[in-house]
Formats: sequence, C-alpha cells, structure tokens
Amino acid sequence: MKKYVFFWTVSFMMIISRFFDVYSTWKYTPNLEVEWNPLVSKMGFNWGGLLIVQIAILLMAIMMLYYALFSFVKCFPHEKNLSFSRFVAFFLTGNNIKLSNAFFVLPKEKSRIKVLSGIFIPIAIICSGIITTLMWILMNNTVFYPKFHDPIISLIAIILLFFISCYCCLKILYLKYYVAI
Repeated sequence: MKKYVFFWTVSFMMIISRFFDVYSTWKYTPNLEVEWNPLVSKMGFNWGGLLIVQIAILLMAIMMLYYALFSFVKCFPHEKNLSFSRFVAFFLTGNNIKLSNAFFVLPKEKSRIKVLSGIFIPIAIICSGIITTLMWILMNNTVFYPKFHDPIISLIAIILLFFISCYCCLKILYLKYYVAI
C-alpha cells in the first residue's frame, strides 16, 4: 500500500511541477520568444510540439517510476552491513566496488538501468519544474532577480537540487536496506 501512495504522490508532484512550469512559461512568454528550452530555442518547436513532448516525457517517467518502485528490491546488495558509499556503488552498478569507481562502470543488467531511470528521471523532472517555475516568478515579480538572471544560474540550481534530492533518496534506500538486514 505504501508503494502505491508513494507512486501516486511522486506522479502528482511531477504533473504539478510540469504544469506550473508550462503555465508560468505561457504566462510570461506566450509567444515563446524568450524561452530557453532547447526544443524551442534550437529546434523551433511551437506550443503544440512542446506540449506533446512534455506529455510524452511525463508519461514515460511515470511508467519508469512504476517499474522502479515495484522491482527496486532486486537492486539491493545481498551482502550485509555495507557502508553507505558501498551501498550506493552497488545500487548504481550491481558491483561491490568503491563509490569513486562506480562513476566509470555502467550497469550490465538492463533492469537496473530501468530502475535507476525510474528513480532519477522523476527527481530531475520535479527539480527542473520547481526551479524553472521559481525563476519565472522571480523574474517577473521582483526587482532584484532580473538584474542578475542568467540561465546558467537556473541550470546550476537545478543540478544542485537534483544531486541533493538524489542523495536524500539514496539515504532513504540505504535505511531500507539496513533495516532489512
């Protein structure tokens, strides 16, 4: 039951974050003239194309989240009492290696890649929705923000929020692993 509640909560958060991002984009740049999304700025997408891609990405992320939630236990190590860094390395790669080496190893199992995508892509969607919505609100409702706004600042904020969120998610998974020992 808890998994279903979590699934619907995260799905709802993704939908809300995308909705507010699209709404604030529409409100503040209805003609997409100053939109930094590469689909618009580089590929020339209009609102129709942009919305179709947003919906497709959202639906795929929800399906991957569902897969991750109902199969992620397979990614837990069988070895007991691993440190947090060893747990994270195993969770990411399926190998009992140092965390510093885990960034140079791709998981061999496709199911692990699906689980990792189902965990981290929803986090990325929520983080980017939060930051871009705040950016639009601050840019159009404050005096100070437009003076120093740079899309790079928004990108850095998204990346920082993403890594902090991933760390918290991995800590929660580690606690589940440690309690299950």
